[in-house]
Amino acid sequence: LFQKAIAHSDAVFVCSHYLGEKAANCGNKNIYYMPCFVNLDRFQVDDKARDELRKEWGVNKDEIVIGYSGVLWVGEGVAVLLKAIKMLLEKRDDVKVAVMGVNVPTNVMDDPAKIAKELGIERNVLVIPPVTHERVPKFLSACDILCSPKIDNDVNRATIAIKLVEYMAMGLPTVSSKIGQVSQIITPNYNGYLTIPGDANNLSETLSEIIENLPEARVVGKRGRDRIAEEFSDDVTSRNLVKSILEITNKTK
Repeated sequence: LFQKAIAHSDAVFVCSHYLGEKAANCGNKNIYYMPCFVNLDRFQVDDKARDELRKEWGVNKDEIVIGYSGVLWVGEGVAVLLKAIKMLLEKRDDVKVAVMGVNVPTNVMDDPAKIAKELGIERNVLVIPPVTHERVPKFLSACDILCSPKIDNDVNRATIAIKLVEYMAMGLPTVSSKIGQVSQIITPNYNGYLTIPGDANNLSETLSEIIENLPEARVVGKRGRDRIAEEFSDDVTSRNLVKSILEITNKTK
C-alpha cells in the first residue's frame, strides 16, 4: 500500500537523499529533497543563559561541558557517549556531560543516570529535565561541545537528525557519528567532527582532541553555523518549498 501511494503521487517530498532513493525505487520520478531546517535567529549562543545555567548546574568557569539534547532511544547512542566520557575522565577531570533527554513510548531507552552510576561517573553527569523547544537554545548555550553519537541502524541512515542541524546552527564545535547523510553536511575538522558509530574509544579520542585545541575548535564551530545557513535555514527552505510547489503545479496542469 505504501509503495503504491508513493508510485501514484504527483510528487514526493523527502527529508534525506536515502529516502529519495527509496521513493524512486517505488517508481516515482518527481522527488523533491526537503531536509529539516532551523531558525538561525533563535539558535545562537545566549551568553546570559549560558552564565545562569552553568551557575545553576554548579559548573566551574574552567570546566568543559559536553552537551546532548534529544530522545533517549538506544539508537541515539547516549550510552556510547557516557562510556566515552568515562574514558576521557581517565585523562582529565575538568569535563562534565549534560544530557537533556526525552523519553518516548518504547522499552528500548537509555537511562543516563543509571548508566552513569554503573560507570562510576555520576559526579560528572548532569541529567537535565526536558524543556520546551523554545528553551533548547538556552540549554545548548551552556555547553562547550555538542554531540550526536548515533549508532548505525536503518532509522539513522534514513534521516538527518534535527539535533545535528540545531547543534551546528549554534556555532559550537559539533561531533556526530558518520552515518547516513551526515558526511555530506560535515567536512571533518573543517565545520564539524565525525566519529565511528558505536565506537566509544574513537568518540573519546575525538573529544579529547577538541578540548586540547579549543580555540581552533571554536573556529570549526563557526564554520558549522555557516554550513547550516547555506542549506538548512528556514529562509532557504521556504524559498525551495515555494519553488518546488510551483514546479509541481506546472507539471500537473
